[in-house]
Amino acid sequence: MGWKNHSPQGLLSEGAFDILGQVDGRESLMKTILIVDDEEAFRRGLSMGLTMEGYGILEAKDGLEGSEMATKHLPDLIITDVQMDNMNGFVMLEELRRNEATSLIPAILMTGASVTAGAWQAGGAVDYLEKPFSLDELIAAVKKILG
Repeated sequence: MGWKNHSPQGLLSEGAFDILGQVDGRESLMKTILIVDDEEAFRRGLSMGLTMEGYGILEAKDGLEGSEMATKHLPDLIITDVQMDNMNGFVMLEELRRNEATSLIPAILMTGASVTAGAWQAGGAVDYLEKPFSLDELIAAVKKILG
């Protein structure tokens, strides 16, 4: 697939990390964040910054892959771009909201299109960030949601 699983301990294989807080069989309090963005360099930058803050990271390159990842791994938070090929962020969140297992996962929508700001409520997002934003702004939004 096109995603990676990162942790503060380094890159883990999919089997080494499970969403119930186990890392190689040991209990972990690490919160997991799914980052969905079609710009690989941007997605990787967010991953690295959030990994440094102690979060476990899953990555997806579009809404379709993001929806599959969220359903399979049930992350604590989804950070998604709005405008992507295959499935945009709004459609992905609407799909996840219809699934009982994923319906309550909080989300942060990222976009460069401030004109669509009125649609944030309809998308079920907890928060949104307008691109460009700083890593400090992202971390503050994540901490506001995950504590």
